[in-house]
Amino acid sequence: MGRWPSPALLAIFVTIALAMNSITPAAAHTGLKVGFYRHSCPQVEAIVYNSMAQSTKADDTVAPGILRMAFHDCFVRGCDASVLLEGPNTERRARTNTGLHGFDAIDAAKRAVENACPGVVSAADVL
Repeated sequence: MGRWPSPALLAIFVTIALAMNSITPAAAHTGLKVGFYRHSCPQVEAIVYNSMAQSTKADDTVAPGILRMAFHDCFVRGCDASVLLEGPNTERRARTNTGLHGFDAIDAAKRAVENACPGVVSAADVL
């Protein structure tokens, strides 16, 4: 039987999620919302959900890692997935991001989405 996170840990995650929402008001104006890809890639939400479910089932540190990654990405210059870019002088290699975890899960979800809807959904939307 799986263990449940403590209520304090859940409260921290909810607080971080709410804080991220309040510090990135620009995201609210982009029009991205549940159902955004309804016509261009209708199954994207299910694909990402299933991929992340598999990743978190295999490694229970992936979910908090993804949350932390999203926070680091959104806090710097908005939610643009720049933390996912690889290279010697990218955010991903910045000292503050060296402990980020979950890149493999994001990559797996993005690959699954690309297989279903090539060139439609951005990595930023997966994150």
